[in-house]
Amino acid sequence: MKKIEIIVFGIVLLFYLNNIFGFEIESGVYALVHFLAFLYISFLGYQLYIPDEYTNKVKSTFFAIFCGVAFASGIMGFTLKIFNMPNAILLLLNAPNLVLFFLLIHLLRRNRKNALIEKVKYYKGLIIRCSVIITLSVIILFLPLDFINIYLNRNIPTLHSRGLAQKNYKLAMQLSENKEYEQSLVFSQKAIEFYEIGYDTTYFDGFIAQYRAYWGLIEKNIYEGSDDKVLENIYAIQRPLRILYGDSSQENAYLKTLLGELYVRAEKYNKADSLFIEALNLYENHFKTKNIYYALTLKLLANSYREQYYYQQAIKVYQSAVIILTSGSKNYNSLQFKDQPEDIIINTLAGVYADIGWTYSKRQIYDSADAYFEKAFDTKTYSQSHDYSISLTNYAFHVLNKGDFRKAKALMEQSLNRVFKINGENTYYYLNVLNGLNIVNIALADYKEAEQGCNKSIKILEKITSSKDNFYGSLLLRLGLVKHYQGFYETAENLFNEALSYTNNTTIQYADILDALSSLKCDLTQYQAALDQAQMAKKIAIIYFEEKNNPYLTQYIRSEAYINYLIENTNESEKLYEQCLSIDTTNKMEDKISFGSTLNGIGLIKSRKNRFIEADTLFNRTMRIYEMQIGKNHPDYATVLYNKAYLRLKEGKLSESENLFQQALEIINKTLDSQHDKIADNLTGLGEIRLKEKRKNEALKYFTQANEIYKAKFKSDHKKVILTSKYISLSK
Repeated sequence: MKKIEIIVFGIVLLFYLNNIFGFEIESGVYALVHFLAFLYISFLGYQLYIPDEYTNKVKSTFFAIFCGVAFASGIMGFTLKIFNMPNAILLLLNAPNLVLFFLLIHLLRRNRKNALIEKVKYYKGLIIRCSVIITLSVIILFLPLDFINIYLNRNIPTLHSRGLAQKNYKLAMQLSENKEYEQSLVFSQKAIEFYEIGYDTTYFDGFIAQYRAYWGLIEKNIYEGSDDKVLENIYAIQRPLRILYGDSSQENAYLKTLLGELYVRAEKYNKADSLFIEALNLYENHFKTKNIYYALTLKLLANSYREQYYYQQAIKVYQSAVIILTSGSKNYNSLQFKDQPEDIIINTLAGVYADIGWTYSKRQIYDSADAYFEKAFDTKTYSQSHDYSISLTNYAFHVLNKGDFRKAKALMEQSLNRVFKINGENTYYYLNVLNGLNIVNIALADYKEAEQGCNKSIKILEKITSSKDNFYGSLLLRLGLVKHYQGFYETAENLFNEALSYTNNTTIQYADILDALSSLKCDLTQYQAALDQAQMAKKIAIIYFEEKNNPYLTQYIRSEAYINYLIENTNESEKLYEQCLSIDTTNKMEDKISFGSTLNGIGLIKSRKNRFIEADTLFNRTMRIYEMQIGKNHPDYATVLYNKAYLRLKEGKLSESENLFQQALEIINKTLDSQHDKIADNLTGLGEIRLKEKRKNEALKYFTQANEIYKAKFKSDHKKVILTSKYISLSK
């Protein structure tokens, strides 16, 4: 190589070494040196490549110019790559150099045969230059952007920052791959913060990494059931979403549906419905058709209507989703849906059918519910779908509504095992099923199992979220019911009051807690407080359900009727019971627990009026319903036996009465604690029989046992404590 050429390359090399070792030079000077080197080699330095012995000066001059341009453009490609130009530019500018390289190989081989030593030396020198430039270009071609900017461009702030941003972006993406989303967010934010890079592709890379990390966190939070964290990350993802996709995107629509689901869970239905409708508009505008995303959002909107007890509206929206899903490929004509697996559409349709079935079940139209559940579960691939567990749980609740408690329990346990395998314990999916199982166990009087389940539910919820809302209140209500039925009245009252504090006072759950408190106050013989709470619960329920003949209303009306019976307001009590009977008959509930409870209440009134045959008939009908629904070994069945025993006692049929009290005692001993006050109730009845038989010592024994249980449960002013104390005095 000639000296002048070595000087030029040496200067450029010194500049690179200077950058590597960190001596500060203005970027303008840096660019100027590159430009002068290019200018010299291409337009002036071509004379370096003209051999003196060439006779054809014109030909040799053109060849030298081509060599100069080829070498200079190769160096320029190398330089532009360092200044962050794409690899395509490097390859394009190196194309003349590559052509020259193969041309020189050809010329070298031809002149070796002719033994032209001078030409061989000349071509070898050019090949060395060509090879050096190609080698440098190949090296720089495969160097990462962050390496170039961090080490070669360390004194150029814009380029240096771009390299650091790229390095942080790659690290953020790698951390997301490893599901370390919190750390990924840290590095994606660092990538964005290198503001010198400006709004170029690297800048957007930082937001891509941030968007991906937030999505990973959202999915993780959903899986864990951490609604408060999901909500926090949904708001945080809005910035990268707007920058990358804008406000009218499919991604934005999906976020709205996700946020809507959270609001449904929090019972903020107006907000949820607005978000679902916004998402529907976005999907239709984005895809220019009503596709599977649109159908799924309709399904979510219908779910929200169902939770608000707008059953007819919900079914109409579900049916709209069915039409879209069954209308053929015309609704899936977006490119995104050309390869859509048929199973996804079929399973989505099955999920909608199951939701329609559950809606009919909640409306207590069981035949229609059965038909739609059958349609859903007849879909062979549906059992592999994520929604299958939810549908199976709803079906278990449907079976529970129909009164087949044992089958409902088996289905709940099956669903619980499935959800555990897929989602684990610490999720809302698992909690929903566990709560259903607790309800079944309470209905079946499996109180120990129910208590364990309720305590487990509360612990899981506390792991999932630190906030305490309506859902937390519902778990406290369930546990309070268990403690009440077990006879732990003080504990139950505390749980009910705590549940009220976490529950919105316009919801039906608030009415349920008031109803439970009212029932508790009855057991404590605090009748005025019980009546006030029962009337308040009924008022909320009437506003909530809107329909006068809604079958759910009977629960609240019957509570008020029973308190009126206890305070001997018999006419009002009978009127309210008749109202329940009318509602249940209208809704064809004659074989349900609700109807049996109403018959039992009317039987108590007939018994008080000494209309013994009517009362006996009503108690017998109640017992037949209970036997079919919950079985003979249930405390509620024992309660009807107890009522019938007192009826026989009033009739003077002491032997039959004693037999019924003994049957009730046997059931209660099996299902409840030996110190439960229901034991004392039946002991008191047996004591009254002995008192009528003039067997005062035996009567005293029964009354004393009953009095001890009552005093352990209640305060001294409780009516049952006072009554048994009088009976003890009488017996003595």
